[in-house]
Amino acid sequence: MLTLAAAACEGAPAKAPAPPAMLIASPEDPFGDAVRKRVTRATIAAYDALEPRFGRLSSMLYTIPAGERAALVATLEHDLPPGWSRVALDDVRNDYGELRAYAAGKALFALLIVEPGQGTLMPVMILRNDAARRLAKD
Repeated sequence: MLTLAAAACEGAPAKAPAPPAMLIASPEDPFGDAVRKRVTRATIAAYDALEPRFGRLSSMLYTIPAGERAALVATLEHDLPPGWSRVALDDVRNDYGELRAYAAGKALFALLIVEPGQGTLMPVMILRNDAARRLAKD
C-alpha cells in the first residue's frame, strides 16, 4: 500500500509512450558507413546529454522516409500519454541530429532523428531509461 501511495504522489504515469507506428523496424541496419558514423556520433551525444539526469539509456534503431520527419514529431507529441512533458534541451548540441526528450517523473523517452545525408531513409533512434522500459512492460 505504501508503494502505491508513493507512486501516486510522484505523479507516475500509467504507461510509457510507444514508438510511433510510422517508424519502420528493420532486422538489419539499412545504412552505409557514413550514415552509421552519424548515428553513432549523434547517439553518443544524446547519451552524454541525458544519462547524467536520467540514468542508463538503451536505444533501438528505426527508419522513416525522409519526407515524414515533421509528421513523426507531430505524431509523437500528439500521442504522448498523460503525465509526460518535454525535457528542455537548450544546452544540448547535436551536430548530426535532432533530439526530442520527454519525461514523466524519473522515466525518460527520447527520439533522436539523425540526418541521413543524401539518402531517402532517415535513421531514428528511440532512447529509453530503465524507468520507461519498466512502464512499457506493464
